[in-house]
Amino acid sequence: MEGFFQVCVRADDETDVKELILRRYNNIEYILSMEVYDFLIFLEKALKKEEEERIRLQWISMLPYMSMKSLEYISFEQYYEQCTGGNIDLRPAEEIMEDIREAHRRAGKEVEF
Repeated sequence: MEGFFQVCVRADDETDVKELILRRYNNIEYILSMEVYDFLIFLEKALKKEEEERIRLQWISMLPYMSMKSLEYISFEQYYEQCTGGNIDLRPAEEIMEDIREAHRRAGKEVEF
């Protein structure tokens, strides 16, 4: 059983993985009987769910401040994208700059960068 976790992760993460799996899933024997590849996919999903739950708790803690108008309200999906980098545009910089120039042209403003 110990070798299974060592194959899947680095030695310093071994305890974290065991803790995560034991906390999230009831049938540890089923998990241990999985092929390594299937286990890694399963583990990745569990880690993603844990991250989503953590971010949701952060968002919920901000809700009272959003309702008092001291912060602008944003949906959980927007908050999640900000926290995980899902809102980052990965296109080349020149392509992004061309979009900005085009938006300025449509607005009737000529801007040089």
